[in-house]
Amino acid sequence: MNKPSKKWQQIRRATLDRVRRQVITPMQPITTLFVATVLLYSAGFVRLSILAETGQTYTWIDALQILGTAVSGLLLLILSGAVMTLGFMSMRLAKVAQGSEGAH
Repeated sequence: MNKPSKKWQQIRRATLDRVRRQVITPMQPITTLFVATVLLYSAGFVRLSILAETGQTYTWIDALQILGTAVSGLLLLILSGAVMTLGFMSMRLAKVAQGSEGAH
């Protein structure tokens, strides 16, 4: 099998770089939102566990936190698929780019 030409390797690297800039980079806020959602859910879960143990009465703030924890739990279900897909795409793209770097 013939080795790929230098021009082909340059076009391939440019294409992979463009894909990274147009797909992976703009989706990074999803990862940030996922981390923020995990933190909100964890904080709400811990606070509500402590509140349940103490036996205090619930206030409006507690009700809002329960609602926030429930919403963040639903967001975790939705965002986890997007974050996993983004991670797999990023790893695959890096592997393909590394393969094209080693080819020349």
